[in-house]
Amino acid sequence: QGNKDVPDQHGAKAGEKLFKDEELVALIDPILNMDDMNHDGFIDYPEFIQAQQKAAANGGRQQ
Repeated sequence: QGNKDVPDQHGAKAGEKLFKDEELVALIDPILNMDDMNHDGFIDYPEFIQAQQKAAANGGRQQ
């Protein structure tokens, strides 16, 4: 559905990584750890719902 040599809307070519895997881990893990209330390594549905409600109450901002 497109030429991989053509940049997308973010300036990256299709298939080209915007972030290194290590950068993604550093960005995402702290957020997941905040939402994992029982610290079992998983975000279960009640934890997900609570995180969504908290984000909505904060206008989408994480604390």
